[in-house]
Amino acid sequence: MNFQDIPPVDNDKHLLDVAFGAGREKAQKVRLKRQKKRSAPLTEARLLEVERIRALSILEKRLMKLTESFPHVSQLPPFYQALMRCFLDVQEFKKTLGAAAWCARRIAAFRQQYERKARGARSVQEARTHRTECYGRISSAVKQIGPELIALERSRRVLRSFPDVQEMFTACIAGFPNVGKSTLLAKLSGARPKIAAYAFTTTTLNLGYITDGYPQVQLIDTPGTLNRFEKMNDVEKQAHLAMEHLAQCMVFVLDLTEPYPLTQQMELLERVRALGKPVLLYLSKADLLQPAVLQAALSRHACLTSADELRRALLEQRKLFKANAA
Repeated sequence: MNFQDIPPVDNDKHLLDVAFGAGREKAQKVRLKRQKKRSAPLTEARLLEVERIRALSILEKRLMKLTESFPHVSQLPPFYQALMRCFLDVQEFKKTLGAAAWCARRIAAFRQQYERKARGARSVQEARTHRTECYGRISSAVKQIGPELIALERSRRVLRSFPDVQEMFTACIAGFPNVGKSTLLAKLSGARPKIAAYAFTTTTLNLGYITDGYPQVQLIDTPGTLNRFEKMNDVEKQAHLAMEHLAQCMVFVLDLTEPYPLTQQMELLERVRALGKPVLLYLSKADLLQPAVLQAALSRHACLTSADELRRALLEQRKLFKANAA
């Protein structure tokens, strides 16, 4: 699911500037159009002010389009619902969307009310007064939701930080930073993960796909940590939720060159196993190990040592998952 297409949320001042600018533009067009027509001043005033009021419909459309561009939380897949609960105040988010929808309805009601009044005005001044009153009441309504518009823009930026994952068979690649997870992802899928300049650690959830004519396995490279959930950074929290809600299978990358102590790696492995999902153990940097060390590791753990072996194992896990789901 991709949240990148949600448009920026304009503040109340910008919305009003656009709307009133549209009103002035509409008035100018009406004047030019009727220059060659001779009508009574009152008729001209009625037409002009009605069109200036009607031009404010741009506000209704913008606000309704805004509310429709954001997702309905209850309709999102569990992973995204969990992300929203983690990174947003969901009730507050719903209230801000409700405020924008309320404002759109108020604008529509005011606009229709004052169009009728301006159309039935009994003097030029009365027509202008109705338009002025309409502008004032609509301005007040839009300014009233100013804080909610700012909050919605903050929410939009949070949503844009969420990974774009597909609903398909998914394997999460787990293990500590710098053990070779991103390299493995690239070997399996050809993806080019984004790597930080410091300590070669993953800065975001990197995705790749094992394909055989079409994507068959979605791979998510997740940063590993022994921190409790509340102590995790944002990317680590996303990773934890991905493993919990998305993964049908886990790949744990073990590095016996020990950039992290083996005891810590085994502790993290046990946490991964505690998720209750199939775990494939992959031994990275096997070519750097002494033959005796490598043989001992293979005897102790059912490790895979090549990307091709792991790819075949993942495709087999996908078949088993689909067979069990049928």
